[in-house]
Amino acid sequence: MALMFGVGFQKILILIAVVTAVWYGFRFIGQLAAERRRLQREAERRSPARRTVHDMVKCRLCGDYVPASGVASCANANCPSR
Repeated sequence: MALMFGVGFQKILILIAVVTAVWYGFRFIGQLAAERRRLQREAERRSPARRTVHDMVKCRLCGDYVPASGVASCANANCPSR
């Protein structure tokens, strides 16, 4: 009956081979993406500590922006934020 519709054994085998190749291709691409994500997570874990964010205020004397917490001040020796 299969020969009546022009579908032979060879065509079925080729179709199975193509579907299998596409299936393994998608699996391989998925594995590459998972490995890339894993390496990225490891790199983020090994990176130096994340920098903290400070609110900044403008120095009244020189106009430079310095952390409001007083962690650092501008380069001017007469800076009131020192």
